[in-house]
Amino acid sequence: MITHPDHELLWLSCAAKRCCSLRTVRPTGGDIWRIATRLHVPPESFLRSIPAEPDADDGVLLAPTSQPVHLALARRATKGRQAACVFLMHIREEVARCGLGELRPLPCQAFPGRDACGTLRIREDHGCTCRSWNLAELDRPAVAALLAQEAAERARDRQLVHLWNEQVKSDEGSKYSLADFCGYLLYAYTAQMAEATAGGTA
Repeated sequence: MITHPDHELLWLSCAAKRCCSLRTVRPTGGDIWRIATRLHVPPESFLRSIPAEPDADDGVLLAPTSQPVHLALARRATKGRQAACVFLMHIREEVARCGLGELRPLPCQAFPGRDACGTLRIREDHGCTCRSWNLAELDRPAVAALLAQEAAERARDRQLVHLWNEQVKSDEGSKYSLADFCGYLLYAYTAQMAEATAGGTA
């Protein structure tokens, strides 16, 4: 649960939320699982695929010879406004709020912090137009913990993507959809969460 550190309050106080229109957010598999299961919606309803680098170790294949893709939060275009995150709610002109609250993906919760080889830094691509950020405004332990959790979930995702891609490549002539991969991801994370819960109560 978010504890509202200083930088969180600063982000919440911003009415424009321009960062939600300018940034591409790649949620972790854990983020996708948490959003889908808590909101009871299929992941493909709030995700889109974007091109991944050909040699990306977490690029998802949807066919044996297809270009790998990454999953990102979908964007929604509204009349007279730049396309923004599908979860961004426009309350009135120039006033917007995130509809996810504490379910925001880890990269969003840690915003504008990033990890640079173990050192906390401000993202250069934060896209914020309401203020200039500095490290003194970040709750460093909280942001570091969020970034560590993100790194752990990214590592888990790479393992899952590797297994998925090996299956896709072995199934010559096959073609899968984003929904197929999301179903696989949800199943894997549900099993992992059940195992963790069982281990915690043993």
